[in-house]
Amino acid sequence: MKGRENLAATNEARAAKADAVADRLGDQIAAYQQLGYSQRRIVEALNRVGVTIPGGQWCLKQVHLLLRRIETRAPGHLYGTAMTFWDAALAC
Repeated sequence: MKGRENLAATNEARAAKADAVADRLGDQIAAYQQLGYSQRRIVEALNRVGVTIPGGQWCLKQVHLLLRRIETRAPGHLYGTAMTFWDAALAC
């Protein structure tokens, strides 16, 4: 593959990985939210219990993107998110 085809395949693979993480952590994140955890506290909790991602520990931007991805995957939601939490790892 070349150029745009390669980029599209890479983006699809990243999105699939991010969707899998959102599916896997959705219930855990919902539980934290029901306990009234802020996004910063969710970051601390994920790191404390050892939920890892490529690049190591969670940061606020990654949790924000995870929450956004979980919300966009809810039934009836029309839009996805272009950036994955792996992309955000560079910003941490």
